[in-house]
Amino acid sequence: MLSADFTAMLYDALREVVGSPQLTPKEQIPKLRAVLDSLTKELTRDEAAQFTSLFSRCAFIVDHYLLPEELAGEMHGLRMLANKVVHRMDFTPGERDLKACVRALCLLLAFFSGRPVPGDLEGLYRPEEGLTLRRPGRREPGETVPFMRATVLSVGKIEEFQRKDG
Repeated sequence: MLSADFTAMLYDALREVVGSPQLTPKEQIPKLRAVLDSLTKELTRDEAAQFTSLFSRCAFIVDHYLLPEELAGEMHGLRMLANKVVHRMDFTPGERDLKACVRALCLLLAFFSGRPVPGDLEGLYRPEEGLTLRRPGRREPGETVPFMRATVLSVGKIEEFQRKDG
């Protein structure tokens, strides 16, 4: 999965971003997205497929590595929050948003490296309860579904599945 050196480099990048008191969460979160971008590029670099966006790399990683639903939600949640920060001038993220992003990246790095999250980084988000970037299961009417997975259970003639109510 991830080498120890690459994992350490990404943890150092995380420390650098959160250790910059002059930056606001609105400035820090896009930098954390860049860490996610580096992670996904590393995980897909040996693949034959070409990926045109962070979304396409994330979707591939979720399926290829059988990412647990919680981690998949955190990864996509980080990507969507960072996009919102960058593209909506009227949106101002808070410290809690920043901590949720750090938590998501730490969980992903721990999963893909097989190594525990360093204590200094875990201490940034561990005391907070309910930090998550996963979206609730229900969507608003008309809301776009950014990623959907389906399983085909059966393929047959349409008339086989029609109701036979007389």
